[in-house]
Amino acid sequence: MDKDYTETAKQTGFPGCIFVNFHSLKVKIIASSAACIILVGVVSNFFLYFYLTSIITEKADSISRLDLASVQNRLNDSLARFENLGVFCASDADVARGMWPSSLGTPREKRDALRAQETLKLYLSTSQVDRHITKLMAFNGSGLTAQAVTKIYSEPADTAKVRALPLFETAQNAGGFGATVDLSVSIYNGADCLALLCPIYDTQDAWIYIEMDMGWLREVIEPYGNDHFFVEAAGAYEDTQTVSENGLVYKIQSAPLRLPRLTLYSRSDVTVLSGSGGRPIVYTVMVVVITSLVAALVLAFLLSSVITRPLGRLMNRIQKIAGNDLSFDPAIERGRDEIAETGRMVNEMSGSIRQLLIETEEMYKKQKNSDIALLQSQVNPHFLYNTLDSIQWMASIQKNTGIMTMTRGLSSLLKNLAKGVGDKITLDNELALLQEYVNIQSIRYMESFSYVNHVPQELRQYKIVKLTLQPLVENAIFHGIAPKEGQGSIMVDAREDGAYLLITIRDDGVGMTPEETETMLRGGRRAAGGLSGIGVSNVNERLRLVYGPECGLFCVSVKGEYTEMTVKIPKEGAEDV
Repeated sequence: MDKDYTETAKQTGFPGCIFVNFHSLKVKIIASSAACIILVGVVSNFFLYFYLTSIITEKADSISRLDLASVQNRLNDSLARFENLGVFCASDADVARGMWPSSLGTPREKRDALRAQETLKLYLSTSQVDRHITKLMAFNGSGLTAQAVTKIYSEPADTAKVRALPLFETAQNAGGFGATVDLSVSIYNGADCLALLCPIYDTQDAWIYIEMDMGWLREVIEPYGNDHFFVEAAGAYEDTQTVSENGLVYKIQSAPLRLPRLTLYSRSDVTVLSGSGGRPIVYTVMVVVITSLVAALVLAFLLSSVITRPLGRLMNRIQKIAGNDLSFDPAIERGRDEIAETGRMVNEMSGSIRQLLIETEEMYKKQKNSDIALLQSQVNPHFLYNTLDSIQWMASIQKNTGIMTMTRGLSSLLKNLAKGVGDKITLDNELALLQEYVNIQSIRYMESFSYVNHVPQELRQYKIVKLTLQPLVENAIFHGIAPKEGQGSIMVDAREDGAYLLITIRDDGVGMTPEETETMLRGGRRAAGGLSGIGVSNVNERLRLVYGPECGLFCVSVKGEYTEMTVKIPKEGAEDV
């Protein structure tokens, strides 16, 4: 078994037992793969379930609403026909003429009453709701009645029964010419019915009364299913309300009817969609989880064989490198994937380390030899200083001040050059070294230039890199004053500018063009036979390396007039170094 995944119990004293290393890469791959696949599987299935459920619910609601609207229109059409039948009868002139007399005393009155009854029969026969009409009669306040032939025959007491109905009082209070329709009880058998009362046009206390049985509701609803649609009193249910019945969940939808007291309702079985039938969902999720887990384990073991084994070989190789085994190992370069590429880099690294060790050993040998040569070379500067001191002593005996000045200045400069050029010294010391150099060049050029130092005393305690000013003055002498005919001058000054110290060296020599200035700062010109061999560009580069890119040298020059070099460095006291 892979040692990255398990370890035997030899370390614990229980042979044959195997313990899982939960920190190994293989276990992490298995765990992460299983978790990811299970999470993605469960989340995606739940999302798909709820998404499809929402779509199905939306479509079911839409279909239910369409069916509800269709039933609503048919019911309202039947109510409209029923109401129109009463209005047509009440507005007919023959019916009104038959209800004018208080009795049937004359032949004309009898003919008018018979014509009114025939008219009522005609209206009933042409109505689309005639099969549900159980009573159609006209009556007046004198007890005169005219009735169409219906399922129920007229009785003398019918007029009194109608006037006793609550609907009659409602119709009287309504006033005007219009039908009053409402639920009522039949004057014949007391059953529920739909009753209509409408005052007859151009009469006094004459009415049309119509009864329609509740079969008209069943006739409209039956084709759509009596279990799905039903009519109840308004407000019995709220729209989109859910109700439970016999362990099932129903969603209620409502639609108003022309009759205010009645409302059409539909109910849809949403048991599965509402989650009450959630057991199949649980089974589905369990199947998804188990399937995902199996797929995750298979994938994890495949990844383990592809990734962890090459990584194991790579780790073993790195451990050997840590033990100073820098030999080449071709096994870690098998394949073309990233791990094989890492193996090639490890082999290259071990080869580089091996070569570096060889070079380091040779360097130590060379350094040892150079240290011996350096000890030997230290004799030469001391011999030079002693010789210069002897020359100075002899010049002093012979009272030759020029030779004494040059020798003393040269000795001082050589001693400072021997100490290096990278140290920081005070500006005062830098100016002292510069003065020694100027003294020498003044004798050499037979005092063809004047040197003036205007640096304020309070600024001379700031620090500056050694041998910063000497190459600039040297450049001014060789390339500014020397080519000029006649006497020249060099002036050194300094001032503060915020956090910076600005030191200027100005000469009235031949000057330079902008192109020559740029060439000088880039390193294209150096004083031949100079003291330190350090050019202007070298000074500029040193200042930028020490103080940053915002510092360095800045040059302004006019051809034939002057050149002014400005050194910009931060103000740095003795305590800052």
